[in-house]
Amino acid sequence: MDNIANSLRVIQNELIPWQTHNFPGREAWQPIMGLAEEFGEYFGSKNDEEKNDALADIVIFALDACNAMGYDVREFISDDYDYPIPLSIGWINHHFLKREQGIRQTENHYYEIRIWLFRLIATCVKSLGGTEIISKTWNEVKCRDWRP
Repeated sequence: MDNIANSLRVIQNELIPWQTHNFPGREAWQPIMGLAEEFGEYFGSKNDEEKNDALADIVIFALDACNAMGYDVREFISDDYDYPIPLSIGWINHHFLKREQGIRQTENHYYEIRIWLFRLIATCVKSLGGTEIISKTWNEVKCRDWRP
């Protein structure tokens, strides 16, 4: 598991300058929305290649969300997580929204967002059989320059 966590941490670290260059001022809600958008691509995929690409993109957005929230991916990666992806994305959005609205303060939204991001990443990594496809996808994504 250490190799997986370290591979994901490399991507998490590389995301910082890429995100800052391409999307300066990005707020935490943006990668959270990206998770939902990529889940739509996953759900609509026509083959395993498209499905794997969407899973890798979900992990990349989740790592960006971890950066936005101040979470270190090495703190939580475990191979015993196996939660349905829609459940994870739903709870991430639930707790993020309630935190932003300032309601249901008896729930620890910061902790719940963290744990559901962890579960989502671990489930995607498990589904992909490791981090190879995620790294390959990130190596393509990080070459994109969205600034004019």
